Amino acid sequence: MAMEQHTIRVTGQTLKVLSFLLEKHPEPVSGADIINSKRILSGTLYPLLDRLATYGLLSSRWEDVDPSVVKRPRKRLYKMTADGVHRASQILQEHGIAIKSSPSRHNAPVEDG
Repeated sequence: MAMEQHTIRVTGQTLKVLSFLLEKHPEPVSGADIINSKRILSGTLYPLLDRLATYGLLSSRWEDVDPSVVKRPRKRLYKMTADGVHRASQILQEHGIAIKSSPSRHNAPVEDG
């Protein structure tokens, strides 16, 4: 459920996460992907992801796998919303951070939710 556009408290960790999500867009990523790539502690990351989702920048869903088959718990996958792509790009630009594009990002449509 997206809220009205609020001012997002932007920290160094927020910038790292937004940058990573934009680099990977439109591919969904797990919290573990972000932790391993950006070296952010889970106690910092998951509340941040929840906040970004509350503000409408992210959508999330459970991975569509059978845990008994893959021999591990399902992962929660996070993906930028259309508004999230726009707002994250603005935030990163305001902080002088260039966005690296993934090859899949160039021709991919932006999805809502």
